[in-house]
Amino acid sequence: MDRRIVAWMTPPSIAGAVIGALLTDELPTRPLLAAIAAILAWNGLDLLARPIRGREAKEPRLAPAVVFGFVIGVLGGAAGVILGTLRMPALLRGVGLSAYRAVGTNLVIGFALGLVAFATHALLGNVEWDVLAAGVAGALPGGWLGARLTGRIPELTLRRLIGVALIAIALAFVVEIAVG
Repeated sequence: MDRRIVAWMTPPSIAGAVIGALLTDELPTRPLLAAIAAILAWNGLDLLARPIRGREAKEPRLAPAVVFGFVIGVLGGAAGVILGTLRMPALLRGVGLSAYRAVGTNLVIGFALGLVAFATHALLGNVEWDVLAAGVAGALPGGWLGARLTGRIPELTLRRLIGVALIAIALAFVVEIAVG
C-alpha cells in the first residue's frame, strides 16, 4: 500500500463520488454502464496482452492519481459502484505502482470511498439492500482469500489475473445492460 497515493487519490475520489451520486438521476444509466464496461474490457485486454508494460515508478506519479481519482469517483458515484476495477489499471499504468502495492492502495481508497458513497446514496434513498447484502457476502470471503495469497503470486501472474478479472467484470456490466 502506498500511503502517499492514498493521501493524494482519496480526497478527489470522494469529491467525485459525491458529485456523481448527486448526478445519478441526471445521467442515462445504460450509456454510463456501457462506457464503464468498455473501459474495463480494454484495460483487461491490455493487461493480458502487455502485463508488464512498465516497471514500478521510482516515484509514483501524483497528478494522474488526483485526476484518475476524481474521474473514477464521479463515474462510480453516478453508477453506484466503488469502481476499484477502474482504479486498478489507473494505479498500475497511470500512477506506476507494482501490482502488489496497487492492490493494497486500491483497497484502502475503496474502503474510504465506499463509506462516503454509501452514506450519500443512503441519504438519497438509492441503496438496493439485497444487492448490497449479496456483494458483502461475496466480498468477505474473497477479501480473506486475497489477503492469504498476498505476496505468494508472481507479479506477472497477478497482473494477468487482474486482466481476467477486469474482463469478467466488464462482461457482468454488459449482462446488466442487456437484462437490467
